[in-house]
Amino acid sequence: MRFATQTTSEEYVARKLWRCATLNHCPWHPGGGCGFCRHGTYQRIKPSGTLIPRWYCPRIRRTVSALPDCLAAHYSGTLQALEALVRSVEQAPSLAAAAEHLRTDIELPGA
Repeated sequence: MRFATQTTSEEYVARKLWRCATLNHCPWHPGGGCGFCRHGTYQRIKPSGTLIPRWYCPRIRRTVSALPDCLAAHYSGTLQALEALVRSVEQAPSLAAAAEHLRTDIELPGA
């Protein structure tokens, strides 16, 4: 679920905005009655210190998270960093050139 914020990832962490996130109703049972409740947080690797709030629906035994606008869904890191990566690939003359420019240099042991 979207947690609408006008902040950067740094502000989100510094102000601990996950504490302010709310979901007014269960996404599967909008009429209520299912026991939908807060279910703690999970930590993202990047940006460091980021916690994402979760809720639980006991009727269907599923959790849902509220991801702030500044973070990318299904990817580690910020939305801004992911968008910059996509722009680099789109502007490169070829996919191979983009990969050469963007990938981390890896050196094999003993090479």
